[in-house]
Amino acid sequence: MQTKVHPRSSAGFSFIELMVVLGIIAILAIIVFPLFKNMREESTRNSCLANQRIVDESYSIYLTKGGTYNPVNTADVNFLVQAGLLVNAPICKDNGIYSWSLDANNYPRINCSVHGSDSPVIVAPLTPLGSTLPEISGAMVQLIDSYYTANGRYPRTWAPYTYTDIGLNAADWQAPVNHIIFSPGGNRINIKPESGYQFLVTDINGNSKKLTDTSNWSLVYSITDRNWYYKAIPPSVDPTATQLEISTLQIQKR
Repeated sequence: MQTKVHPRSSAGFSFIELMVVLGIIAILAIIVFPLFKNMREESTRNSCLANQRIVDESYSIYLTKGGTYNPVNTADVNFLVQAGLLVNAPICKDNGIYSWSLDANNYPRINCSVHGSDSPVIVAPLTPLGSTLPEISGAMVQLIDSYYTANGRYPRTWAPYTYTDIGLNAADWQAPVNHIIFSPGGNRINIKPESGYQFLVTDINGNSKKLTDTSNWSLVYSITDRNWYYKAIPPSVDPTATQLEISTLQIQKR
């Protein structure tokens, strides 16, 4: 018996069906392409702002480690690479050029020629000098250095002059910042944990150190030799005053 063949196969599309499918694809492309474009732009912008935050924090650490280079009005970040604080110079995916300028608090910040600065999009800093330990201590070091250069001596060591001598308002520093109480004075910066917290940190010999809110000593940064110490500076004053690896600092609730 012969099988009849239907004159039109069910396989394939008619011209009208094909045009309908292409029309739907075109409409979807019109809708979806701008979304992908916006997502890509947002991603590259966020990547650039993350680069800026890393560079800004690295510069703060650079100052606490004894660096003295002021990069304002340059595009130089290689000094941070050479200091071992960045693996390599950051690159903006939109080919923006990074450069340094002074922010409203007269502190060097990195900017991008395409994306601007991260300052407008991040949460307002907790203090006039920033929010993190590297930011705040780095800025305090810079202020103390400037005072010493201008006056030939270090700031006074009693309140409120410990703050006002270097241009700070003492009232801004009465509350802890991220559970840290900051006290500059003379040739040092002291930090203690706020009530109910403790510091855990390792010294350069790998020994663990603990500082609680009830301890009658601090972690101390020395302006003269650019190192952090446990208890006091110099160690000759107190044999327990060991040099610290401040990057190991942990802040815990007691």
